Amino acid sequence: MSLTGIVVVGFIAAVSIGSIAWYNSKRPVGWEDKERPDIVPDVKKSKSPGL
Repeated sequence: MSLTGIVVVGFIAAVSIGSIAWYNSKRPVGWEDKERPDIVPDVKKSKSPGL
């Protein structure tokens, strides 16, 4: 039971983090002029290499 809960929570976290990363990355073809959803936070890019 607890293993199932851990898998479900991990999956939800992975989807959430992946969605935020995708929305903050370069837009795919056809999405360049689309607005960023309000629920997605704006993540600033780091200028230091290797991070």
